[in-house]
Amino acid sequence: MSQIIGSVEVTYNRQEKIWQAQNGQVLAVHPAGKEGKKAAIIAAIAHEQPQLAALAEAAAARWPELSSRLWKAAVNVVNGRMLPGQNQYVGEVARFESLTTDDIWVLQWFPDTGPCCSCPDHEEARAPIGPGGHRYCNHALTYLLHHKLQEAAHVS
Repeated sequence: MSQIIGSVEVTYNRQEKIWQAQNGQVLAVHPAGKEGKKAAIIAAIAHEQPQLAALAEAAAARWPELSSRLWKAAVNVVNGRMLPGQNQYVGEVARFESLTTDDIWVLQWFPDTGPCCSCPDHEEARAPIGPGGHRYCNHALTYLLHHKLQEAAHVS
């Protein structure tokens, strides 16, 4: 079990029963379990992009129902998984390649109704409801985090 986040690998050490974030050296160690894995992933994101980690942490505190998807979205940002929109559809802002199939998910954003994604999470209404009463899959959250980072870079 491992996950690559930028230059950091998050792995589970079965012998020691710990989660580790490492990039040639151990950056963080956390206990076994779901929370330990999440903490190791957050440590990896913070190592790669501290501003992104702070942004995701603040959003997760404000909207706890989006927390797990926010961290998946932050991993997407670090790993550059968001592709530019192709303007093939009205309101298209981004595209994402599926990690498990050959599908391409199209994210559209509308001023009145918010995000609309072609991914199963959004289309099957599994994505949680967040700000403005809209559904937010991890693709919509990836777009938002990326957009907020771009805004912050232009302000600085």
